[in-house]
Amino acid sequence: MSCRRGSQGGILTGLLIVAVGLFLLLTQMGFINFHAAWRLWPAALVLFGIARTLDGNSIAQRVWGVTLIVIGGLLFAHYFGHFRFGMDELWPLFVIGGGLSLLFQTYWPGRSGQQYDSLEPGGSLNSVNIFGGTDRKVRDRNFRGGNMFACFGGFQLDLTQAEMDGDTAVIEATAVFGGGEIRVPQAWNVIVEGTGIFGGYEDSTQHTAVQGQGTKTLVVRGAAIFGGVEVKN
Repeated sequence: MSCRRGSQGGILTGLLIVAVGLFLLLTQMGFINFHAAWRLWPAALVLFGIARTLDGNSIAQRVWGVTLIVIGGLLFAHYFGHFRFGMDELWPLFVIGGGLSLLFQTYWPGRSGQQYDSLEPGGSLNSVNIFGGTDRKVRDRNFRGGNMFACFGGFQLDLTQAEMDGDTAVIEATAVFGGGEIRVPQAWNVIVEGTGIFGGYEDSTQHTAVQGQGTKTLVVRGAAIFGGVEVKN
């Protein structure tokens, strides 16, 4: 069974990382005035918000996406002189967005009917952590992969009691100024294709074949930028 292609959110995140790298390169080479171009940084929030809105499988995730788009848009207006308030005044919007996301998650948790341990419909997992963190334990029998993202935050994902649907699953795990830890069953084979950029992407697993069971392969890919992602048993 071949690995699934990445999601739209993963593509947007990858493009954003490339754009940031090009910006830093051109700045170091003197082609861009850093202080003038810094006004464009809210584009990162807008792109992350669009990615969450497109990839979100629940109302709570889309609320986070819309929150990021709104904050990024207001900051754009501020830096270009069209809006009075900046980050010093707007940061409570992150708190409001988090509270709204929790409310929607509580009252509309999705078809699974479970708030914490269950997967999204179709066996996929999606988690976004910005200025915060999550600790999830998955016990489902139809795990198919998903997306884990942390920016100025972190995530912990425990799959040691999960069962994979099929022979291969893919997790897109990215940490920007944050960290993540993924725990997998001893019997799973793990392929780590992540990239560390001023950070670390580490495979600390030890594979042990279980007699009578076929080999399950988990592919973990993404990027750790000024942060770290570790996969362990």
